[in-house]
Amino acid sequence: NKKEFVKQKALIIGGSKGLGEATVKILSLGSARILFSYFRGKKDAHQHRKAFKKNIKIFHLNIEKKINLNTLKDIKNFKPTHFYYFATPRIFSGSGYEFVEKNFEIFNNYYLTGFQKIFNQLDKKILKSVFFPSSVAINQVTNKLCEYACSKAAQEILLKYLSQKYKTINFLCPRLPRLKTDQTLSTLDHKSELPFRRMLKLIKKIK
Repeated sequence: NKKEFVKQKALIIGGSKGLGEATVKILSLGSARILFSYFRGKKDAHQHRKAFKKNIKIFHLNIEKKINLNTLKDIKNFKPTHFYYFATPRIFSGSGYEFVEKNFEIFNNYYLTGFQKIFNQLDKKILKSVFFPSSVAINQVTNKLCEYACSKAAQEILLKYLSQKYKTINFLCPRLPRLKTDQTLSTLDHKSELPFRRMLKLIKKIK
């Protein structure tokens, strides 16, 4: 349906690759208006904007650094009705089954502090939904994912608290399985699902 998402003004953090890229394409095909950020995927971001130039705007963002005033102004002026958050560091960065505090801090900079930076800028009277996927790594012990899983668990707790504070906003935090993205692709990744179909099913359920 070319008009399925026409009422959405979607802010997508991390929209040039992986799950974010799939979301940009899905929403664009459904006529949503989109403002999305990229970090290292500048070429990909510009290709998406060129393909869907009528309804996409892009901006560069390093979520770990202070956000400049012009970027904050652009986010506020866009007045999103839907907020999708996919910013992430490299996931398989741990050391066996050990807990490394430095790695945990990096994940928290993205999933807690970074998310909150953006969320704080949004008009809660306009915002209808927040989509910030979690991971099955929380309940599946996997080599090199200890710090990632701990941070994702903390993310889920944060969203539960926000959902109690902002009862008019729909917070979605599905625990997704490993999908084929730039973050997870490897020679051993042949069983992983491609993200487009999974994301399409999820986005169709978002109010």
